[in-house]
Amino acid sequence: MRPPILQLLTLLALFLAASTTYADNGKRTKTPNDLKAPSSLYLGGAMNIGFGTHLKHSTVNRSIIERNTTLRGVSGALVFATLHGIKERFRLGGSFAYAGFQRYRMIDSGNNKRTFGQRLILDFLMEGTVPIRPKLDLLVGGRVGMPILIPGGEFKEAIDIARRQRYTTHGGPRFGLRIGLDLDVRYKLSEVFALRFGAGYVYNRAFLLRARAESLTATGKLRQALDISEIRFGAGFEWLY
Repeated sequence: MRPPILQLLTLLALFLAASTTYADNGKRTKTPNDLKAPSSLYLGGAMNIGFGTHLKHSTVNRSIIERNTTLRGVSGALVFATLHGIKERFRLGGSFAYAGFQRYRMIDSGNNKRTFGQRLILDFLMEGTVPIRPKLDLLVGGRVGMPILIPGGEFKEAIDIARRQRYTTHGGPRFGLRIGLDLDVRYKLSEVFALRFGAGYVYNRAFLLRARAESLTATGKLRQALDISEIRFGAGFEWLY
């Protein structure tokens, strides 16, 4: 793993340990209904501020070309999540997000835009609850997941060009890895409905292209990836049950 992922895993473990320890020191006596945190369904939206690098590596025989581009961009996402109570103040679950078209400005190329395609996100979630007031909770969590990119725009054109040049690659979805931290606030409107507001950080690595071509006189390789960090701001409704 890359160092940023290791650092995030360490921070995630510390945050969850602190939140669950704080919650376990609560003053009220446990009853059977208190043994597990409530399960929930969540529906909301998010704004993602992304910044990172489009990594491009190509070789022809012994000639190597590295062309990396700095990227910046802002996108929105529609998010659905479900969380299941495991302990009194700890929940596990998953989320699905549709983030629309992934477009970035190329800082090194006059702020021209580059489109990579439509992005879907699947995440595994873990969350600790720290009560603040009777209706207000601090939610400290983390996520590990997979971005799914359906090629489009300039990236799809790059795939088509590579295939015409007889590079061995496909035109289907691209996959990757992501890991992040979340810090949300939940305000309970009633026993079953709540509002959530929060922010988070996610590190993404999407594997775009890994292709090879051979002829009698030459061998070529293409490698492309997206190395993106995202700051997330989100809000939505949570149904507790």
